[in-house]
Amino acid sequence: MLNDDELVEQIKNGDEQAAEELIKRYYASILRYCRWHCSSMEKAEDLTQETFYKLFKNISGYKGKRKFKAYLYTIANRLCIDESRKVPVYSLEDVRIRTEAIVMLGSCVLWAISSKFIPWVYATSAIGFWMIAFVMFGIFFVKEILFIVEMRKEGKLYGIIA
Repeated sequence: MLNDDELVEQIKNGDEQAAEELIKRYYASILRYCRWHCSSMEKAEDLTQETFYKLFKNISGYKGKRKFKAYLYTIANRLCIDESRKVPVYSLEDVRIRTEAIVMLGSCVLWAISSKFIPWVYATSAIGFWMIAFVMFGIFFVKEILFIVEMRKEGKLYGIIA
C-alpha cells in the first residue's frame, strides 16, 4: 500500500488509479468534516467534491513539506469558511421580533379556536374580551389587569376600552 506522498507523485505523472485511491482513502472523512460545518448534506457533498477538484487542479502546488492530510483538510476548511460567509447573519433584534410575531400569531389561533369551542369566551363583555386578550398576548401582568378591573368598577374606563 502506497503512502499519500507516493500517490501524489503518481497523480502528478497522470495515474488516474492513484487519484481514485486517494479519493477512496479520504472522501468519507472530508465529507464528515464538511457536514460538520454545513447546514445540509447536499452542501457538504458539494464542498467535498469541490475539495477534491481543487486538490487535483492544484496538485502541482503540493510539495510534500507537510502531511498530505493536513493539506487536504486545509482546502476543505477554506471552502467551508467561504461557504459560511455566504449565509445571511440575523441580528438578535430580528430574531426577537420574529419570535414575538410567531407567539402573537399562535395566540390569535388559540383565541380563534377557543372562541369556537368555548362559547363564553366569544360572548364575554368588551372588558372581559380585552383582559383575556391581554393575558393571552402577555401584554399585561396581574397587577395591571387588577388596575383595569378597579377602573372598570369605578366607571372610569368604560369609554376607553368598551
